[in-house]
Amino acid sequence: MLEQLVAKAEAMVAEQDKYVQTDWQQLVDALAQAQELLEDSGNALAGDVGEASEALLNAILAQRYKANKENLEDILNQAQAVDLSGYTAQSVAVFQAALAEAQAVMADETLSVEDQDAVDAAVEALASAMNGLTAETTPQPTQTPEASQTPEATQKPVVSEKPETNVPQTGDASQLAAMVGVLMSSATALGGVAIARKRRNG
Repeated sequence: MLEQLVAKAEAMVAEQDKYVQTDWQQLVDALAQAQELLEDSGNALAGDVGEASEALLNAILAQRYKANKENLEDILNQAQAVDLSGYTAQSVAVFQAALAEAQAVMADETLSVEDQDAVDAAVEALASAMNGLTAETTPQPTQTPEASQTPEATQKPVVSEKPETNVPQTGDASQLAAMVGVLMSSATALGGVAIARKRRNG
């Protein structure tokens, strides 16, 4: 039985990076003691072999596989490459908190398969924070109201044309001259009558 336990322990040591290191030294010490007994099997007491077998078995059972952090490692690489400029302060704060938590989980070598839920939660939280990064919106400049168009020049009132002076035509002038002549003849006649009366009275 001891030989089988030693073979199992040696196989585990060859894949040490798969196991949580918390109780690893227990396995190393128990394996070393068991190997010594096997090398000196001719002089080993049955009681010693039994104790070594029990110690090695307990050490093997105490080992735990590490939690699978492959997904966590991948998303950490993506997150650490994100340029945070241009995002709102609130979304960046959420992202940085999730990133710090994920980094702490990644660095925790005590997490085993029993703690896989914690690892998966860190992956989910960081992915959500990355997707939640919100770009800052640049306020649109207030549009300057368009300058009012220059009012069209008030049209100058059309100057009314002066009424044309009716200039008597040639025919009208002749009639007027005739009337003047008649008036003058009448005045002369009246003047003659007045003189004649004056003489008579004299």
